[in-house]
Amino acid sequence: MLPEQWDPEWTELDLIVVSEVGYFCSPEQWKKLLSLCTKALSADGHLVLCHWRHPIKDWPLDGDDVHREARRRRNLTRLVEHREQDFEIDIYTRTRRGRV
Repeated sequence: MLPEQWDPEWTELDLIVVSEVGYFCSPEQWKKLLSLCTKALSADGHLVLCHWRHPIKDWPLDGDDVHREARRRRNLTRLVEHREQDFEIDIYTRTRRGRV
């Protein structure tokens, strides 16, 4: 399971899509995976997150938790947010110096 299977040679990626995966992670694994994704993005790369939004029994995270943690990241800037009753899609880029 990611992030343990992350290949350290994955660098300068233009696009990383994490869909229906985040809530399979523990909170610690999810934080690590977000860090790995952010570090692997090229300067103009994008991270796309897409997750189901309903409660998930017996899993440590749900889709809202996954996206909430990504929004807390100061090194990610959300460019697009699309939320519906069943799913959420966010598109991020790495925060450039000088951006808040």
